[in-house]
Amino acid sequence: MQKYLTYKDEKSNKFWKITVTGNSFTITYGKTGTKGISQVKSFESEEKCLKEAEKLLNDKLNKGYNESVDDFKLIESNENSIHDWNLSINTKNRNQKLFNHFSFLTESTDDQILLKKIIKLVKHVFIDVNESLILEFENSKLEATIPRNFESYKNWPDSFKKIIIHHEFIGFGDLNEVVARDLILGDHGSFRYKQNEGNEKLKNALSPMLSESDFLVYDFTKINKSNQPHILSVSHEDCKISGTFDLDIGSLFLQKLAEYLEVESRNEEDFSDLNLDDEWILLFKESLNSRKNKQLDKLQYLSTVGFPKIKSLFPLRYCPNIQNLTLVDIRLNNLDGLDNLTFLSSLTFRRVELLDSSKLKALENVNNLFLDAVNLTQNDIPNTENISIKKTLIDDFSFLLKMPKLRSATLSKSEVPEMIINELQKKKILVHLVP
Repeated sequence: MQKYLTYKDEKSNKFWKITVTGNSFTITYGKTGTKGISQVKSFESEEKCLKEAEKLLNDKLNKGYNESVDDFKLIESNENSIHDWNLSINTKNRNQKLFNHFSFLTESTDDQILLKKIIKLVKHVFIDVNESLILEFENSKLEATIPRNFESYKNWPDSFKKIIIHHEFIGFGDLNEVVARDLILGDHGSFRYKQNEGNEKLKNALSPMLSESDFLVYDFTKINKSNQPHILSVSHEDCKISGTFDLDIGSLFLQKLAEYLEVESRNEEDFSDLNLDDEWILLFKESLNSRKNKQLDKLQYLSTVGFPKIKSLFPLRYCPNIQNLTLVDIRLNNLDGLDNLTFLSSLTFRRVELLDSSKLKALENVNNLFLDAVNLTQNDIPNTENISIKKTLIDDFSFLLKMPKLRSATLSKSEVPEMIINELQKKKILVHLVP
């Protein structure tokens, strides 16, 4: 039996917890939000133990205590957190464990690489007397507290809630300071006392992060690609908006932390942490060098022209924003990796040998599909708006008549029956015939 009770009035906010195990129970009590004081009592039998536990429980309920399931889950979460932190500290793979733990801050491949670089700078790790996880760097420290008070964050964005599940506050600052406060991730509360009531964007605003020079404040009038609110940079001095970010708060915190630690983000030639073969490294380098944006996870166009040794599309997981993909002169075992490209709208296969094409059908967002000299059948084709088919294994083109989104079709005159062409034209689908 486990019960967690709370008592709140104008003067008090306290808890009482009892855990029965066999012929003994543990009672923990104290001010809500603290670890409390624990007492253990043993009995001759399990029956006597349970009887006494129920008596104490009823006494507390009669005095006005209330059972709190959510708060009990929070206590369990805190206890599990401390256990997990100890595992992270006491391991040969400490850096990997720390990376895994703080991965909740990342939203992209570049975030992950940045986090790995930050973790490599950690000198010491321990849990302090306040049950905070401490990461010490050369001249600074990061302090991460246990999660508390979930109930108070109901109106906050999901990207913030996922952070406070792990740590209510993450602070960074000078190693010799008692509290790390140069950079704070969490509901620091200080913005409420300075906000500019004359600015509608700042009225009743929530601030998830504080830096030396700026408040970082949610702008609920705009959302980013993750369907999370934009973040405004607001000056400490006059509460004027000095910038805006379309990043989630975890990513922004990592960038700010990297600035303090003087850690550079990955450049276009740094793929050491991605576990890529040489062919993909060359392809990514060439693609990034031809684009203004040098971030892999922001890459929108990719072509395998000139890279015949590519055998797998799995590395595409590092570039989820690709919109236009051209696959030429390669042999693929399967299409694993394509299903990660949720923004893919244009896909070209030219002289491609496919051993398994089963995932192609599921690409519902592809509007433009170009097939030339590829071993596909009609059963592989997704529903697209524009399609081009030449030199495939397709022998029955009637499927084209059943594609509700189809607007135009480029077809080989020698491969497609005239009857199909006529029916497509009757449906007012634009047909372009090629030899």
